[in-house]
Amino acid sequence: MLVKESDLKRLADGLINYFYFFNQHDEEHQNEIIVKSKKELMNALKSDLGDTKIYFEGRVLSDGMSSDEFDKKGKEFKIKIPHPNRVINPQKLIRDQIKNHSKGIYRGYGWRSRSDNTFRLTPLTMIFKGLEMLYFFVPKIYEKPENENAKKLHFYLSKVFDNVIHSDDYGENAIVYVPSTSEDRIYKMKIEHVPLHLGEWENTKQSNHNCDYVNYFTLAKKYKNTIAVWCHHGVAAFNYLKWKSQRGEYSDGKKILSNMFTIPNERDMNFYNNLGNVFIHDSGYRYLTMAEREALLWMHVLGNEKSFSYDRELSSFIIKIK
Repeated sequence: MLVKESDLKRLADGLINYFYFFNQHDEEHQNEIIVKSKKELMNALKSDLGDTKIYFEGRVLSDGMSSDEFDKKGKEFKIKIPHPNRVINPQKLIRDQIKNHSKGIYRGYGWRSRSDNTFRLTPLTMIFKGLEMLYFFVPKIYEKPENENAKKLHFYLSKVFDNVIHSDDYGENAIVYVPSTSEDRIYKMKIEHVPLHLGEWENTKQSNHNCDYVNYFTLAKKYKNTIAVWCHHGVAAFNYLKWKSQRGEYSDGKKILSNMFTIPNERDMNFYNNLGNVFIHDSGYRYLTMAEREALLWMHVLGNEKSFSYDRELSSFIIKIK
């Protein structure tokens, strides 16, 4: 599971500072900085910004590419899977290949499944958003901990949200119900080829799901019938199943043996959170598009040995370990 009792006990005292509702923002006294190059922007994003706003007078995407063009024509970071792959830890495999690659921006990482010859695509933005959804909509993660921070978090989430992620499990397939963050609805989706056997992870995919993000890729000519994209709902759904499995609650105690999604560490989450403070000069100032966030995340992780974790299942983007 992504959060263990033993990890919760090691939390520092004080409020958890990665959730917006625990932060006190002083709008009248926020600092502002102006940066004019990508290097300056990246340096600012890697720092502890707090509430400081970044105004970037430049372009994130190169060669005049628009966000829409990047979404439809951007390159994928192709993971090379050694065969046979029975003993491979996919998180380590993905992390090692990313950290050994020096530059470039990508629409996400993925590989071509041998089960249906379809490319499995995972944008980095969807991993961060999916983990965020998991911790919002599964308050049981924080149930009965000894740590005061987790108690406060569990109390808050249990009171705020009526709907939670839940599932019907059928061995190698599961039906997962995931609340929408933008509409008053619950998505019913399927996770196919749940990796109950070593090596099965390369075939795992989400299906029967029609959120706006998935529909966008389904309708794109380049991707139609050739790609299985993971959205944030799917990432949250799979990690929920993995969490249930670690508790012995998945499909008569069956164990999910692999996780295809990288786990961000504290540095990664600091960078991701700082993206929300960036404003691009473009006929006035605007927030970053999803494509621009994806590009900056790739600039952050490529060649960076300090990005991502694979030897533990705790995602520290919510919980700060001191």
